[in-house]
Amino acid sequence: MAITVAARFTIKAGHEQEKVDLLRRYATEGVTNEPGTPVWDIYQCQVANDYFCLSEFVDEAAIADHGKNSAPYFVEDEASNDTGALMERGGNRGSLLISLPGVNPTVEALRAADAITVLSRFTINEGFEKPQLAFLEDFAKWIAANEPNTLRWDVYHDANKGEYFCIETFTDEASMNLHGENGNARFANAPSEALQTEMLGQDFSHFLLGKAR
Repeated sequence: MAITVAARFTIKAGHEQEKVDLLRRYATEGVTNEPGTPVWDIYQCQVANDYFCLSEFVDEAAIADHGKNSAPYFVEDEASNDTGALMERGGNRGSLLISLPGVNPTVEALRAADAITVLSRFTINEGFEKPQLAFLEDFAKWIAANEPNTLRWDVYHDANKGEYFCIETFTDEASMNLHGENGNARFANAPSEALQTEMLGQDFSHFLLGKAR
């Protein structure tokens, strides 16, 4: 089963260029040799110095291979004078539960300069998982039919942490704002059993670099 990982990190002020150069080098020299990692994309958040990496792996073996392949790059980084300049902020790994039916955006559209990608993390109150997910699945169908500028709206379950995360991509800020208005309207009319989520955090970002595909 495919596994998606969303890893959040911060780059210490004054070290952005060198660390981005390191990530870019890995994207062009390292991860290109990992057939089991079809997606490895870095996003730069609107909050200064915050980033996240969105990776997709075909299976657990691919994750292990990725770890071995990436180690030399980051061991070299730790051995430099900049130890601690690249700091983890946490992450999630999970399997895809919900996506937009019939929507298959191109890589170019997802990586466009004006596109905004949002990483949202949330929990569902115990005992309400089934009705909440049914509501979200119905919402995904509505988005696919009514929001042509919502390119991606994928919900994942991190079973290890008991959390969920959603990756959303919009063609531009206006499209993101419209989606927010639509979502507010849908949730305002939702039954109580579909209002059982607790938001853990959000990152608003633009695509920065990634594996060629």
